[in-house]
Amino acid sequence: MIYAVYFVPREGVHPNATLEDYGKLWPIMHRSVNRLGHKLVHITDMHTESWCDDVYRVDVSAETTVYSRDVAWARFVADLGSDTAVMVEPDTLMLKDVPDIRPNCDLCVLRRPESCVPGWFKMSRKASAPFYEDVVRSYAGLPSEMLAFHGDIKALHKTLGIPDGQKAHTIPSHAAGCKIDVRDWHRYGFRKTSDQFFLQFKGTSKQDMLAYGDTIL
Repeated sequence: MIYAVYFVPREGVHPNATLEDYGKLWPIMHRSVNRLGHKLVHITDMHTESWCDDVYRVDVSAETTVYSRDVAWARFVADLGSDTAVMVEPDTLMLKDVPDIRPNCDLCVLRRPESCVPGWFKMSRKASAPFYEDVVRSYAGLPSEMLAFHGDIKALHKTLGIPDGQKAHTIPSHAAGCKIDVRDWHRYGFRKTSDQFFLQFKGTSKQDMLAYGDTIL
């Protein structure tokens, strides 16, 4: 299993966190991955300093946050060997390994029936590269501001064939020629329960990660 984090710093892009805040969160996230026995790969642009075990660089812009992340992930997945790759975010605290993708599938997506398929969770094998390349193409026609935020969900839904404006009640087992492992989202992020694979500290809760991380690492 490979754990990877996409991060290209851009001050002011997150209303509830500064780059200084992310500088404090990063070591906790990094240690939590290492604690599980894995290295962490930093996926970033051509210039950003890397704070990880390994770095994977792509010519992307900090201004188009979610679009650049999907471009970078598509290229990273295309270069994978036989491993499965899981994307985490800097405000993520890993608690236990995410179960691997089912043997007959190429990628995993989370089903949140009353909301959307989350763009921040990515779990992929090399064979899923065509799926993510289709996601990147699905940004075509979106307003420029959605390349920074929220466009990832629209592009992902388009690739999955979920009509615009509808919720993710049904997720197909195949898309873009790839086989999909569909999972319920409840053990993946946000909720603070004992059976979580990881916790995410979104919005104003990022300072909680500093204190919480110190109690388990």
